Amino acid sequence: MKKTSIFLLVGLAACGSDKSSKPTIDQPLDPNAVTNPNTGVTDPNTTTPPVTNNPNITPGTTGSDEVNAASFSLNPVDPAKTYTGPTTVLSGRMVADGANWKFNWAGTSFTCRPQAASVTIGINVPDSTVTSSQYLDVYIDGKLQATPVQLAKATPTYKLTLPDTAPHIVTWVLRTEANYGTGVMTYTGITTDGTLLPTETPAAAPRQIEFIGDSITNGYGARSLYHSPVLGRDSACTVDGTYTAYKQDSTTESASLSYALLTSHKLSAQYALVASSGRGAYRNGATTADPAGTGTPTMSTLYPYTLHPYASDISGATVTGTIPAWDAAAATAAKWAPQVVVINLGTNDFSKHGTDATNPNNEAHPVNAGQFQAAYGALLTKVHGLYPSAKIIPMVGPMLSTTNKTAALAAVNAAITAVDSGNTYVTTVLDVGVQAVDSTTDTGCEYHPLPSKHADVAGQLEAKITAAVPNW
Repeated sequence: MKKTSIFLLVGLAACGSDKSSKPTIDQPLDPNAVTNPNTGVTDPNTTTPPVTNNPNITPGTTGSDEVNAASFSLNPVDPAKTYTGPTTVLSGRMVADGANWKFNWAGTSFTCRPQAASVTIGINVPDSTVTSSQYLDVYIDGKLQATPVQLAKATPTYKLTLPDTAPHIVTWVLRTEANYGTGVMTYTGITTDGTLLPTETPAAAPRQIEFIGDSITNGYGARSLYHSPVLGRDSACTVDGTYTAYKQDSTTESASLSYALLTSHKLSAQYALVASSGRGAYRNGATTADPAGTGTPTMSTLYPYTLHPYASDISGATVTGTIPAWDAAAATAAKWAPQVVVINLGTNDFSKHGTDATNPNNEAHPVNAGQFQAAYGALLTKVHGLYPSAKIIPMVGPMLSTTNKTAALAAVNAAITAVDSGNTYVTTVLDVGVQAVDSTTDTGCEYHPLPSKHADVAGQLEAKITAAVPNW
């Protein structure tokens, strides 16, 4: 029988093979109709000259290592600390497969403390092409390294050369979401040419945060060039310093740069992301194939599952495959019991869905605030049932326009009142504001926030959490 767990504290796993199927991807994003969530207007995708003044790009660099990684590091590692924990720490929603672990949510991480010249992680990917669209970010002693690891079917192991043979803490983080793969990945273990030393033993009640969200939570677009129609830039999704009209791929996404991980690092908290681009609480963002946003599973539907489903696991808006349900009791036994659950949904529910001059706001499929409220309230109840001691923090923004954000806030507040009017386990809503649409620091690929905006949101969320949870 398969078991599920999150924030696992396990020893070194043995290597094994990936026997998962290779289903077709369920991709909610539509590269042929890029819609500004703030206005609902489809961008013209016009071509403009190369741009070199992106503040998120280090001059003279290209490819996958442009972001100033040093600005987004973990808290410094204390070399004088006594380490008595396990040799390998796995964090994230996973399914056991013999000695191996299957995973696919962005933010899933693998940590060890080698005393060696190099350390190697084993990851099997089922993608049909030689190179995958999935990437791992690498941290050494808390510092995010500039160059990520691109996963490939033909490369089941990935060797990392360390700065020296002194003990180092190494963490690999899946920075890209399941939508960029074609099947579940498998972690097969960590090996080294030296010794794997004990890691840090978590405190009796470590800080733990679970994040439920969409592309914003996954850091989609965080590594892209800035977006500014006023400055002659449409939905720029390039990362190589040379502007092209449209490029939508996984190189622009990094969970490491998202407000979720930045907040967790600020608070020295363990984290788990359960997020999927284009999803909402009661409907998803509009696509050509699904203009109403109701034809594929919402985030509310996906949340109860241990792994993100693929097309072969889905029939319409329903998950029909054999993906196991999330077992919160087993997770608690494996030392995962978050004190805080952050929900950032509503951007895709309240964004504009098509045009129709006969309807209010010229929208073909206007939002149904009542249905959103009911779905959001049901999600609050579901989360509370899984983690009865956790504080749930709803947040809205920063991609919605002022008008849509106001409507979303009203619906979220109504949902809170319906299920927890005294704010016993749900806090008041965190309104993180509206990002600037024409900004070299706020807005990137498809109007998604850039790292500087994620950092601003993380600061607001940190303050909200410390006020809501005693002794944080």
